Amino acid sequence: MYSVQAWEVERMSMLQIGILGVAGVLLALQFKSGKSEYGIYISIALGMLIFASLLGKISLLKDVLNEVSNVVGLNSDYFKTLWKILGVTYAAEFSSAICKRCGVSDNRITD
Repeated sequence: MYSVQAWEVERMSMLQIGILGVAGVLLALQFKSGKSEYGIYISIALGMLIFASLLGKISLLKDVLNEVSNVVGLNSDYFKTLWKILGVTYAAEFSSAICKRCGVSDNRITD
C-alpha cells in the first residue's frame, strides 16, 4: 500500500513526464518550420526518454502480475507470452507513429 509521501512522489513524476512531453512537442513544432528532421529526432528522443522513465513502473506491474499468478496457480508461461506480445505491439505502434510523422503511410510518400 502506498504511503501519502510515495503517492505525492508518484503524482509528481507523472506531472513531470507530462510537462516533458508537452515541452518536447512544442520544441519539435518550433523546429518543423526550418528543418523538419530535427523535429522528428526530438520526437524520437522524447519517446525513448519517457519510455525509459516508465520502465520502473512497468517492472512493478510485472511483479504484481507474477504474484497474482502464483497465488491463483496459473502457469507463468502465459504471462511471459503476454509480455512479449505487449512489447512487440508497443514497438510496432511506436515505429508506425514515427513513420506517419515522417510522411510515410500506406507504402507511399505523402507531401
